[in-house]
Amino acid sequence: MEYYKDLKIRNFDFVYEEGNVERQIQNEYDFNTFISERELDGNNYILDSLKVVENDKKSFSAWDIKEVFSEILQKNYISLEKMLSLDMKTLPPLEHEFSKNELEIFVWELQKNLEAFNKAAFTNEMTSRIYINPFMTTAVRHVKISMNKPLQLSVKVALDGTRDYGPLDYLVKLTQILILLVVAKSDDLKQGAVQAFVQAYIAIEKLFREFSKPIVYGIVSTGKLWRFFRWTGSLNEPRRSIVHITEEFTCKLSDYSDDMKDEKQILEYIAQILQVQAKTYDDDDSEYLSKHHCSSQGRFNDK
Repeated sequence: MEYYKDLKIRNFDFVYEEGNVERQIQNEYDFNTFISERELDGNNYILDSLKVVENDKKSFSAWDIKEVFSEILQKNYISLEKMLSLDMKTLPPLEHEFSKNELEIFVWELQKNLEAFNKAAFTNEMTSRIYINPFMTTAVRHVKISMNKPLQLSVKVALDGTRDYGPLDYLVKLTQILILLVVAKSDDLKQGAVQAFVQAYIAIEKLFREFSKPIVYGIVSTGKLWRFFRWTGSLNEPRRSIVHITEEFTCKLSDYSDDMKDEKQILEYIAQILQVQAKTYDDDDSEYLSKHHCSSQGRFNDK
């Protein structure tokens, strides 16, 4: 949306009343539908019910790192490196290791993409997602089958919270609980982390409605570079809300003769996160899940 000087605000929505319900115009389709239902007065449409409402939410990409540290995390960090460290080696090992066949298919998919793109540089997010896809699909499928859990991988899901909004590149749900989110970037992992933190804020907002100590894991990746983080705790008590982040991991993704040891390690980390989250929110108690997730408040619907 362009900046309208006369309005003296940068973020706003168009809304209109239909009966006693206020509806928002979110896209071109909504606008065209609204216009098609209006009456003509000569050559002009009668738009008496259309209003402009100020919206103080930001899109994910509008946040900068200083704002996220002070407003979202409410910490005095000066850089990602000054945040609390997350050691991936402390995650419980996989109860069911990847089979030889699973790993062979995983490596084949990566090599196929490398060959198709001629080992292209990661110049845009679409290319990055091509390389990220095998990691996510392989890990989710493995944990879903080996643990017999209702995991679901979704892409480009719209999230809307009290402070921010926008599309999420990847998310993994257990039933309807968001347990892992992933941001794909072409090169700037720092900006990717910024986006991931504000997305995690929405997840924590929703989870806190049904869990006193929600936990969300996140990943920022170019396909070649990877960082993981874990957000634990309530937004109502910032001092008890803790975010840990890993160092930067690098996958070669270049040498066909290599056994892709680094790539397999990243794959295992993702599966370990899914395993620990499945146990955290399920704990083999289906009655608990059905009782605490029958409402839509804590759900993440992608339909």
